[in-house]
Amino acid sequence: MLVSGQSRVRVVTTMGKTELNASRRQEARLAKRFGGQTTPGSGNQWYRKNDIRSVDLSIEAKYTGKRQYTLKADEIEKAERNALLDDRGFAFCIELNKRNWVIISEDDFVSLIESGS
Repeated sequence: MLVSGQSRVRVVTTMGKTELNASRRQEARLAKRFGGQTTPGSGNQWYRKNDIRSVDLSIEAKYTGKRQYTLKADEIEKAERNALLDDRGFAFCIELNKRNWVIISEDDFVSLIESGS
């Protein structure tokens, strides 16, 4: 956006500094909780996708301080595909309005219930 009398363009990102820091804290917390490591660049490299990786899991993490988050099928399917290519189980974690949610497939959920875990 240019303001009269200014020669610089100010770039506005969709995620503010506070929200970016909260997202990084979320990733660090999940990595510690599930015995994994955060992925450098939040999975933006060709060789390592998703945000957190442990021995058994590949986790995609999303954060918002707002009361809603729009989850698209493409987003969750891409993250699941990345986990499968990495030969790991998959979870999609969302921190939404100060609560934490985990999305897994129905098949994985049934397996958890049946195994008594």
